[in-house]
Amino acid sequence: MQRTEKTKVLIVEDHRLSRKFFRETLYAYGYDTLTAEDSEQALGLAREYRPDLILMDIQLPTGPGLETTRHLKSDATLRSIPVVAVSAHAMCGDRTRILESGCDGYLSKPVSIHTLVETVEDFVQPPGQ
Repeated sequence: MQRTEKTKVLIVEDHRLSRKFFRETLYAYGYDTLTAEDSEQALGLAREYRPDLILMDIQLPTGPGLETTRHLKSDATLRSIPVVAVSAHAMCGDRTRILESGCDGYLSKPVSIHTLVETVEDFVQPPGQ
């Protein structure tokens, strides 16, 4: 299947430098990106643009990313969008808890360029293919 538009990834991250890293890395690999700093922005952008993938920071200033993920997964129009949790707090059992909360994947910070791109490609078709 050939896409007529670029694959859209919504980056939900409150830390400016992390958000910039994700956005610039994915842009360099041919992805369109949208960015949100908090839960409200994330839900609004997801409803408006229907991204192909959401990278969700777990610790957001306006509420936990897992709660935002639950809102996304409870919405019939958004639940099919894969959500990959991104967390700097990698504790034993976190991955299991996060996946059981509705996330489709998990990345632990710091994230390498290779791991980020590989994870995104696991969930969406790479641009231009």
